[in-house]
Amino acid sequence: MRTDQEQKNLKAVLDFYDIVINNQHYERAVEFLDDNYIQHKPEVETGPQGVLDFVRYIYSKSPNHKARIVRSFVDGDYVILHVHVMNAVEAKNLAVMDIFRVENGKLMEHWDVASPVPETAKNVNGVF
Repeated sequence: MRTDQEQKNLKAVLDFYDIVINNQHYERAVEFLDDNYIQHKPEVETGPQGVLDFVRYIYSKSPNHKARIVRSFVDGDYVILHVHVMNAVEAKNLAVMDIFRVENGKLMEHWDVASPVPETAKNVNGVF
């Protein structure tokens, strides 16, 4: 059972994904990203502007880019997402694990691991 705070943390991350990433309402990023946002993804500069620059770059290279959240987990201040990224720059489909640390309703820190979804597999289970 999630606590009220965990529900709020999850909502902040899900809303950020929906509003800023998928629907490209960049002007609303300030609602979600703390001024001291820490980025661990090596391709992205730390701070809110780094996130916006990266997302804009993604859409400039792949206008049909979309992220579908397959499942989510919350542990206190940490929100973990299993994401299917479609029409990614790196590959047609990516399997991504995103980890966010949330504080006072704002995204404070981010890590991720991404892998191209293979065309074939040695099992029928799929990556999602």
